[in-house]
Amino acid sequence: MRAAGAALAAVLTLSAANVEWVAGGGDSPARAAARQVKLVEPFAVACDPRGGDWFVCEPRGERIVRVTRGGATALPAGSGEAGCSGDGGPAAAAFRDPHGIVITRTRQRYVADTLNHVIRRIDLASRLVSTLAGDGQPGFAGDGGPAVAARFHGTFALALNRAEDQLYFAELFNRRIRLAKRSPAAQPGCRNGRVSSG
Repeated sequence: MRAAGAALAAVLTLSAANVEWVAGGGDSPARAAARQVKLVEPFAVACDPRGGDWFVCEPRGERIVRVTRGGATALPAGSGEAGCSGDGGPAAAAFRDPHGIVITRTRQRYVADTLNHVIRRIDLASRLVSTLAGDGQPGFAGDGGPAVAARFHGTFALALNRAEDQLYFAELFNRRIRLAKRSPAAQPGCRNGRVSSG
């Protein structure tokens, strides 16, 4: 029997309705086997539609944990310490309570950096981090303007439309759903976009 409070991740095989324990519950740091790693309050999960790996968002762990198809784990993003730094550099950037994650077909990973009040982007190929939306200050402003100049309060859950040119996200403390749209001239994954409320 597992110890009470152990953090586990399970996968549901929809066709057979079977559940399997796939990650977490152990005491080892990241880079251990998936079922031996210690997950710190795992909150959100997203799959890479091309590579087959999947990613766990840990608000209290201040990091993103990658689980490979072979069952290994790695730390592709986050320093493990709360902060707001690292844009323009490698994915060891600091996050503050990240709660949401989605991955595009072009292997861009968007993270709701909740208490930094921004949406961060991590390129899975280059591992570079940037801010997609939000100026980093809590508030409510910026509808109709550039995404990086908008103001949010507690970015939370994320969802992409089918074309992956519109990113919906919940604002926990503003009690709103906001929408970041890629500008027509912008390339996938770039910072150019505008924000509106839903």
